[in-house]
Amino acid sequence: MKAGVVLPQYDIDFASGRPDPGHVVSLALRAERLGFESVWLSDHPWVVAPDGTVSGALDPLAMIGAVAARSTRICVGTLTLAGSLLAPDTIADLCRSLELLCPGRGIVGLGAGWNPVIHEALGVRLTPYTARADHLRHLCMSLRSASPGTELLVGGWGEAVLEIAAEFADTWNVAWDVAPNTFLALSSRLTECCERQGRDPGLVRRSVGLHVLPAAGPAAVETVLDRLRARAGWLAGVDRAEVEARAIVGDAASCAERLATYGADEIVLSPLVKDDPELLDEIGTEILPLLPLRNPGT
Repeated sequence: MKAGVVLPQYDIDFASGRPDPGHVVSLALRAERLGFESVWLSDHPWVVAPDGTVSGALDPLAMIGAVAARSTRICVGTLTLAGSLLAPDTIADLCRSLELLCPGRGIVGLGAGWNPVIHEALGVRLTPYTARADHLRHLCMSLRSASPGTELLVGGWGEAVLEIAAEFADTWNVAWDVAPNTFLALSSRLTECCERQGRDPGLVRRSVGLHVLPAAGPAAVETVLDRLRARAGWLAGVDRAEVEARAIVGDAASCAERLATYGADEIVLSPLVKDDPELLDEIGTEILPLLPLRNPGT
């Protein structure tokens, strides 16, 4: 099992309320030193809170370029780019740029796209799922043609997307916070898709995205949650029981044990407080060494 980590990206991810690109790069380099295999950014120009508050974002392609230029070992990837908003030439340009910046370390993560608010704001029609899946398949074909060696991750769990992952992907990912039995069932469906296409299922790595909070006991959890609650009015009501039901929460040993139940080839961890270097250190020094079959640096 390999481990990656999500980097802070949105206004709400930063204690100051304003994105700090330098801090993002610093955290990525810290993750590299800690032994994480990959760092990830997502593809929302902004996110909207339940109360309507808009949280701006750092562009994922700009930031993975910055991280790639400064790092030496760690892989950099997108989890995931909305295929419905992309053209094949855009993907080809991204692949070429990543190969020049960080040969063998760039991961292009693609999904079908889904967010109606963003599509409307950008003036792009959100087509039906089948049409978006067809477009995703075309993007994957273009990527393979333009840059056969680029690492391709396909994210999503719809049947059409699983078929596309089975045909083209190096890695398939599902996020966020699905239960282990759900992940294993989806992984089995992916295996069936591979077998129908005559592709060895072992050629497609299985990846899952999970929120994580290492904390020994309720008081430690509340301490971290209080920091989150102070960031915005809409976070003031964050409930510990709900967080513990959704995320991987507990001491290092119990977190590692729960992560292992997924049987994933790779886990992508999203720290509950993404801009906290001490929390990243805790995950890297206490949880990562307990994960099974890890091969740091490979």
